[in-house]
Amino acid sequence: MKDGETTVTVTAEGGHTATVRVKVSTPPYAISFDADATQSGERTVRKVTLTDPTQQTPIVLSLGEHPKAYTDLTAAPVKVGAGSAVTIAPEWKGNWMHAYVYIDLNNDGKFDASSPNSPEVAAFTYYKGQAKGENGLTAQGNNNPGMTIPAFALPTTYGTYRLRLKIDWDNLDPAGSTAAGNEILKNRGSITDILLNVVDPTAVNAPTLAPPPRHRPTI
Repeated sequence: MKDGETTVTVTAEGGHTATVRVKVSTPPYAISFDADATQSGERTVRKVTLTDPTQQTPIVLSLGEHPKAYTDLTAAPVKVGAGSAVTIAPEWKGNWMHAYVYIDLNNDGKFDASSPNSPEVAAFTYYKGQAKGENGLTAQGNNNPGMTIPAFALPTTYGTYRLRLKIDWDNLDPAGSTAAGNEILKNRGSITDILLNVVDPTAVNAPTLAPPPRHRPTI
């Protein structure tokens, strides 16, 4: 059901009816399955490596030895350079699947994936005969395209943005496929959310200065 309002009519046992207007809204950054659902050991993402040319070393994010189907890593923002062309690489164990990257550019609590051309669909390895990266859409066969996600550009405006990495099968829905016979959980897919702190590229590797010591006042 889409966001908006709908009319619900309730009929009581005695035949009396009541009609009410109900407001329907999707929770921010929705997923299509229980957030506590487990992930099969045969298909897992145990870590994600984000490579930013403004960083001296790649950023490695661990999902643990027994990750769930959904992992929220947004409590620890990742500092990246504005406008950088970055790559994100899941350490994937299992049979071939497809990878998708989304960025909520307007911070409205959802990822616009109404079209593969949407700016909030940053990159993917395969969808309906195409791949996407910083250079846009390109033709891609589905003969095991692998998990090498094309590089994609970060926002040029400083601020925080949610990035979503989804492992799924030929499906663009950021919440995970619910198509009959192609459900993300049945395919042993997963979703990982990361919070990006987009800053001046020259400040990415700048040291964090400790605050000056606080001295007890003398009497």
